[in-house]
Amino acid sequence: MNPPNETDKAISKMIETIRQHQGYTPEYVAEKTELDLKQYHYREQGWMAFSGAELHKIAIALNVPVQIFFSAIEGQVTDIEKLIFYTQCEDQLSTVLYALGKHKNPNEFLDEFRNELEGLMETRKLN
Repeated sequence: MNPPNETDKAISKMIETIRQHQGYTPEYVAEKTELDLKQYHYREQGWMAFSGAELHKIAIALNVPVQIFFSAIEGQVTDIEKLIFYTQCEDQLSTVLYALGKHKNPNEFLDEFRNELEGLMETRKLN
């Protein structure tokens, strides 16, 4: 097994930062990723790399799109709350654009858009 590189370490640090910001414990995320706590700890500390499947499970557990973890390698993050919100909005926009492409009826599209937006705002209130 190859040791983690700088990208792996940046992703691990971003996961830790988001987890702490969201108020989740390492135990909670370890359970959701189906890793024992020791294995999760090794990965979050950057001593081992997370697999793609584990990143996906962590994103679901933390209620964030998986691409947010890669923002750590694209530049400095100064406001994690804004990053989480903007990334969730971007994810919702992708859903809306997909919905727009599949609907012929503008009212049907607008109803789906409103539902997606309400879901995002409700998620924002809960966090």
